[in-house]
Amino acid sequence: MIPFIKIRHTDDTGTVRDITNFVNFNQKRGLQMKTTTCDFTLRIDSPVAANVLFNPDGSLIFNEMDTIEVWLKGDETINTATDTPLITGNIQKMTIGYEEKSRVLRIGITDKTVLLLSRMFPVYSVTSTRDQANELIKWLVQHISDSGNRTYSISTTNVASTKSDGSPFDTITYGSDWKPAYDTIAELSQPEFTGDDRAYIFYVDANNDLHWFYPSQSNPTALTEGTDKILKMNLEYSTRDMVNMVIFKCGTDKSGNAIYWYYFDPSIDSSELRMQYQNWQSITEDMQSATDPFDWAGSDDDQIRAEAKKRGTAKAQAICQAFGNPRWKGTIQMKGNTSFTAGDLLSLTSTSYGLKGEKVRVYDVIHNIDKNGWTTTLEIDQDAKAITS
Repeated sequence: MIPFIKIRHTDDTGTVRDITNFVNFNQKRGLQMKTTTCDFTLRIDSPVAANVLFNPDGSLIFNEMDTIEVWLKGDETINTATDTPLITGNIQKMTIGYEEKSRVLRIGITDKTVLLLSRMFPVYSVTSTRDQANELIKWLVQHISDSGNRTYSISTTNVASTKSDGSPFDTITYGSDWKPAYDTIAELSQPEFTGDDRAYIFYVDANNDLHWFYPSQSNPTALTEGTDKILKMNLEYSTRDMVNMVIFKCGTDKSGNAIYWYYFDPSIDSSELRMQYQNWQSITEDMQSATDPFDWAGSDDDQIRAEAKKRGTAKAQAICQAFGNPRWKGTIQMKGNTSFTAGDLLSLTSTSYGLKGEKVRVYDVIHNIDKNGWTTTLEIDQDAKAITS
């Protein structure tokens, strides 16, 4: 398929130019907002006077942080006034080289939302007004937008407002000093802070809307080897993310001493230790609550430590249960299309790999256009099992 593509450049004066004269193009949009990038190569070997990529004085029109917009369609012409760009980003790198004896300019851009979410900002919970994971995330995104370019912001209308069962998110005590916003969002997405049984996933779409949601296992899109436009698959049944041992901190006792413990699951079939560390400070905080059945006031340090370790062990067992099995992951290369988005759930059937309706999640979508045509590659992974108490 020969796609319809348009690349537009806007400099710091607001001058807009069509620069679609490209040699090749590669764009990647993924979950967790660390991989939304685009690289493309432009021809610059024509005379300066006839090349829109040069100013009249012979200098290139591009500067760091200039804006690049890219539109991509497979079956119809592009209307830049009404169609949403595939990516809107800022120039982060430029290099000049040669391809097939022609001089070319290679440009790398990063999505503006990635730049915003890479901003560091402190986040603290506030009782009754900002003490749930979803509210903390919305507050954080609003403030990193306000502290950056006020003409460019991220919407939070697609941030989940309840847990997967419709109940409110857990009330939490949370504090985070200066670190990138996407790291804070990733942390607040964990079951420890949502109270749900799976980590939430998030991405920012082409309309700059933040999607933060429970990875439901319902209504997957069917994808079948041999009938859909799959060119090749490269999958593996991986044990890289397995966990069979959790070392954890479960708070402090009355004397202020930290309580550390561990759990090892001997039932998991692995020839090596696959460890994870968790900071569950909230365990002893919960034990002090008036609604908690544990008698904090009437207990000594040894009793407190024993109870905290017991509760921490239960949480560690749940993690090993969820991450104690290998998962399918890999890539699926298809004929070029814009049908898939990071976060989509697929039901994958493949005779080559012996899969029948296996549920996998799209983590990255990569578009590549070169002289051989347009391909779309899906990077997929299976969700971890739900954590049960």
